[in-house]
Parts: sequence; C-alpha cells; structure tokens
Amino acid sequence: MKVLIIGSGDFCCPSDFTQRCVIACDGGLDHCMKNGIEPDYILGDFDSVSKDGLEFFKNKEKTVYPVKKDKTDIELGFELAFQLSAEDITVTGALSGTRLDHTLCNIELLKLCADKNITARVINNTNEIMLIKGGQTLSVKNTGRYVSVLPLCEKIEGLTLDGFEYPLKDHDLHIGSSLCISNRAIGDNGIITIKNGIAAIICAKD
Repeated sequence: MKVLIIGSGDFCCPSDFTQRCVIACDGGLDHCMKNGIEPDYILGDFDSVSKDGLEFFKNKEKTVYPVKKDKTDIELGFELAFQLSAEDITVTGALSGTRLDHTLCNIELLKLCADKNITARVINNTNEIMLIKGGQTLSVKNTGRYVSVLPLCEKIEGLTLDGFEYPLKDHDLHIGSSLCISNRAIGDNGIITIKNGIAAIICAKD
C-alpha cells in the first residue's frame, strides 16, 4: 500500500495522490479542504487546524488524541501507516519555516521507515528528503536537482556515490563536513550506498 501523510506545514501535492491512502494530521485537514483531497483517516489533537477545516470534515470518521499526548501528529501518522502495512510513504506538510523543531523531528522520523526498509520521503515544492542506513542503497532519479548527503551521526562510513558529477568511493564522511553538498546525478540515476551510519539525502531545487 502507498500512503500519503499530510501535515500543516509547507504543502506539495504529489502527482500520484489519488493512488494513495491519505492520512490527514491535524492542520493537514486545511490542505485537504483547499485542494479537494478526501482523507481516508483523520488524526490529531486539532490544535492547528482552522475551524473551517475541522467543520468541513466533522462528519468523517476520525481518531482524537488528548492534547497532552507524548507524540507529534506526524509520528502518529507514521504509526497508522505502519498498521496499514504501508510499503511506500510520502509525507507533505512536514517542513516549516516557523517551527524548526518540528521540521527536524519530521526528518528524523524517517528513520522509523529506514529501520523497516520502507520507502519514504518528506517533500515540499523544492525539496525531497530521504534517509539511508548502513547496508542500504538508494537510487536517485536524475531530474536536474541538487543532491546532498548529510550525516545524522558522528560519521557515515563507506559512502559511495556512483553516477554523480562528483563521485566518491568508500569514503568516510563526518558530521559538519560540506563535502557532499550540491552534487548532481549525471546518468539516469545516481546510486548512493553507505556501509555504516545514517544519512539524510536531500534532493533540492532553487
């Protein structure tokens, strides 16, 4: 099953959204209302959705969590996707220019998918973010975007970049290095592999 999780941040509607099970998280209901998207599941404590958005979907089946929950709405969306046996998860509305804590947390939540070998990405209009762990390989389509690799641990070991303008072979990349910022795939696909560690792969356009 393919799943689309929609939060309240910067929204980008993927072209295949009609083929996905849609989970609207709190303020994501506003994006659904404005873009004519019918959510299959609604969840959250509803502290960021507008009154109009909540009223619009008030007759839909929804799960309400207490305000003082210990998980974010996006994490609850991931957990529901796992319960639905999702094999491919796209998250939009999870990146924001105002709440950096939520933005960073939503990127880190991709590790839940990496641990389960589930294809997952967080997107907005200019960025697609994925995670890769040691022993995994990621294929990135050449769409002219910049491709950056950022360690999410002290260092990633054995980083190999095949099919890129600036290739690497079995390189150890430490956190705080800008070596792997703004690369580009030169073939149909760029192939990224690491032996140990975890890294964020960011495909971005200006």
